Amino acid sequence: MPKKNFDSKKEQKQQLGALLALCRGKRSLREIARAIEIPASNLSYIEKGINAPSPEVYEKIILELAPSDKKRQEMDVLYSCIRELPPPDVCEILVTNNGLNNSLRLLGDKHISNDMLIQINKLFASL
Repeated sequence: MPKKNFDSKKEQKQQLGALLALCRGKRSLREIARAIEIPASNLSYIEKGINAPSPEVYEKIILELAPSDKKRQEMDVLYSCIRELPPPDVCEILVTNNGLNNSLRLLGDKHISNDMLIQINKLFASL
């Protein structure tokens, strides 16, 4: 589980790298690197928390590893804290749905409760 927001970027990169390595399981680093078309050394640096993946690489890693929803959520939180932007797939949704941007702006600085989030998820699932 990711630590609180006061963690340093270095710690967040290390946590993200550890989760990615965990999700890789017994598959070799080279196998995953080949599948996502990056050098194995780059993937190694990401797993060690030395580097953070670019949006393109993060998206490829997620597609290749197919983590559980819980692990994906943990990784997305860490990725978003490190990069200071939403995960790539969320960015794509925002870019292609201008009306959604306007809807999100209506929230302003309001906090969304867990109950509200459940209702929003149900609404989106029904679309």
